[in-house]
Amino acid sequence: MNGEETPIEAGGSYSGEIILTGVSVRIIFTSFAIKTDNLLGQIRRTGIYVRENGIAGTVQQIDLRI
Repeated sequence: MNGEETPIEAGGSYSGEIILTGVSVRIIFTSFAIKTDNLLGQIRRTGIYVRENGIAGTVQQIDLRI
């Protein structure tokens, strides 16, 4: 990485290679509703990782209502 913001950091998706230096094996239960007037989904759990350049990120389990 050259220090520029990637689409994943801007809230998009990223299909390139990301090198991780650490992944937490501890998962935190983070019950959070995603809704407008109706329930759209539920965030269930969150995990944390650290990339090679020291930037931390999260991985979440999101249950979507279809």
